[in-house]
Amino acid sequence: MENSSGIKVEKAPIVSNPKGRRFRSLRWKISLSSSMILLAVVMLFCFVSYLGLMANFDNQREVEYHRYSREVNSLIKNTSQNLYQLAEMIPFLDGMKKALLTNDGESISKVFDLHWALLQFHNGVEFVHFYNPQNQLNASWDSLDTHMDGNILLSTWVSHVNQSERPINPLLCRESCIQYIVAPLLVEGKKVGVVVMGISLADVFLAFKRIAGADIGLLIKEQNSLLQNDPDFLR
Repeated sequence: MENSSGIKVEKAPIVSNPKGRRFRSLRWKISLSSSMILLAVVMLFCFVSYLGLMANFDNQREVEYHRYSREVNSLIKNTSQNLYQLAEMIPFLDGMKKALLTNDGESISKVFDLHWALLQFHNGVEFVHFYNPQNQLNASWDSLDTHMDGNILLSTWVSHVNQSERPINPLLCRESCIQYIVAPLLVEGKKVGVVVMGISLADVFLAFKRIAGADIGLLIKEQNSLLQNDPDFLR
């Protein structure tokens, strides 16, 4: 394009802003930074609160575990004591002193039959065996299925008690858990044999359910000795 004086004049190009480039005010930048800081603080607070809640939950669970363990141990201990008291009472049952002194299985069976039903239904006893001082079985009453390995264990326990003349209270779990008492029988200061009595732990667990309102499981830690089992209790 030329003007009247003949000088060529060119139009200046119009410079536009780059695409997408916008002006951000200082106030907006401050607001964005403050929001990010506030969000970080809130997230940190939530994380710390979560850790605190989890720690409290673990502590409470540990306290309840130990409390339940003490309660179950106490119930099992009471069961063992009750069995031991029943074992001590046997020679004083009507007719049992004479039958035990004769060391005759038929006589023991005839006399103890009169007392078995009461022990079974009133005291929950499910297993009674009488052995002589030579570890031989004289008479037995059993409402449970006894397996071969259980009979071997019973023979081991009876032999041990006959030798030591001290009672033991092993806990045996197969298909069900049975608390036993293996105790020597004394009549007028004379050892006349050994009695083995057993009671199911199902009643113990039901009693714990009524007391604590919680369900439990029982794990048995295997021991090298066949004379004892060390139970661990889990909620």
